[in-house]
This record gives sequence, C-alpha cells and structure tokens, in this order.
Amino acid sequence: MPLNLSKHPDSDNPASRLLSLLESGEPDIHVSGVKGSYPSLLSSLLFRKLKKSFLIVTSSHEAAREIYHELVFFQGKNSAGCAETYENVLLFSSPETHPYENVLSHCEVSARRMWTLYRLCDSQEPVIVVASIRALLQKTIPVDLLIDSCSTVSNGDEIDRENFTKILVEGGYTRVSLVEDRGDFSIRGEIMDVFPPGYDKPLRIDLFGDTVESIRLFDPVSQRSCQDISTAVIVPVREIILSESVANRFEERVEKKNLMKFFQPVKESRFLIIFSAVF
Repeated sequence: MPLNLSKHPDSDNPASRLLSLLESGEPDIHVSGVKGSYPSLLSSLLFRKLKKSFLIVTSSHEAAREIYHELVFFQGKNSAGCAETYENVLLFSSPETHPYENVLSHCEVSARRMWTLYRLCDSQEPVIVVASIRALLQKTIPVDLLIDSCSTVSNGDEIDRENFTKILVEGGYTRVSLVEDRGDFSIRGEIMDVFPPGYDKPLRIDLFGDTVESIRLFDPVSQRSCQDISTAVIVPVREIILSESVANRFEERVEKKNLMKFFQPVKESRFLIIFSAVF
C-alpha cells in the first residue's frame, strides 16, 4: 500500500496512518516523501510504539552507519553508561574483505558483527538492526557454534584460567602485555583483562584464587577502573573459531565428500579450520 508522507501537512497524520497500517498487519507498505533524518526518527518512534524488532536495510555500509548513529541519538543513551551491553540499536557491519580472500577483516568490524549475531540469538527484548545489502549477503557463523563459543562470567564464579585462555584464543583474541584494543586480553597474576565485543571499554576481572571477586570496566588509556558490573558476556571477536570441535567437524565433512586427499599433506595445520566455512 503506497503512503506519501510529504503530501500530509500535519506531521501527526502520516505517522499515525503508517502505525495503523503496521498494526493491522498490512504486508506491503511503500513509504515515500521522507528526507534527512526523518526516516530514523520515524523508525525510532515506531519501534517504541510497536515493541517489535526492526531490520533496516541500506544500499551501502556508509548509509547504514549514518542511520545507526541517528537511531542511537533518537533512542537515547542506555542506562549502563560505560557499557553497551543493553543497547537496543545494533549495526551489522559488512565485512571489509571478499569471500575466500586471504585477509582477515579488522577486529572492530568482525567483533561488531559477532556481537550483533549474539544479541539476535540471545536477546529477549526487541532490537533495531541496521545492515547494508552486502552485510546480509555474507554467510555467517552457525548459531550453535556461536552460542557454544560464548562465555558468561559473574561475581563468585570459579574460573579455570588455562581453559579460559584457550577459549579466548580460539575466539580470535590476542594475548598482549597491556589491553588497549578490541580483541586483546592479558593475564597478570590474579588480574585478567579482556576487551570483548559489546562493551565500549575493556573488562578487568579480579580473582581470589580461582574465584571471581569483581568485574570492572576500565579506561584503556589510563588503565583506571570506571564502573563495576556483576556479569559479563565474552563473545568471540572473529567469525572463524579455531577450536578442536570445529577442526573435527571440518575433517568429518571433508571425509564425507571424499576430499581428504587434497588436504592430507597439511592435515595437522590449524589453518585447515578456515575451510570449515566452505562446506
């Protein structure tokens, strides 16, 4: 059903008309006559009124990023302040590389994609997802593999440091001496620092033995804590999970397709796991 918003002198009428059409379940609505930031404002108002998840598709990543920032402005800051954990506007970034290109996307890009996918799998609340056509056409990590690769850490939990380190490395994190960038982690005695997706500042996990004593957000520049939180979700930063289960899955698929002879010379190489996305 066509609806030209520019033909209505009263700004309340077209928005109300559009809302009534959406609430009635009209399957095909064409809206025209909107310019500037008004589409973002209208989407924000409809999101609050309908309380349903929205997917906004754009022609380019630049347009998606612009609409994303406008929606964040209209939705207002989340109550968590330092953390982005409960943000209801998500940007699903398009990868910077082409399929099968021997180059990894920037960690910030892949981390944002992984956080958006995790929120779609886990969130019980409606969200607005903004994505370009290219981002939607890119294949993504299987849901079960993504959920299995995520970890939740809460105050009072017992942590096996060796296993936790293994999970971080398999998820694409890099061990460093000082955590400053997304995807970094460090372990210094009973202090574990990690910068996962979904937070605008890294996390500092204080341990007493193997027990989590506190979780705090800290400034990566000054290294000073800024906020205490009770629970944190550690999501992988890369869409290629370098775990043993993924390697076994890859080997099973290769054997099933009778292709092992092509990979036998480098069967022990961990880089074989990259091909798991092909099958």
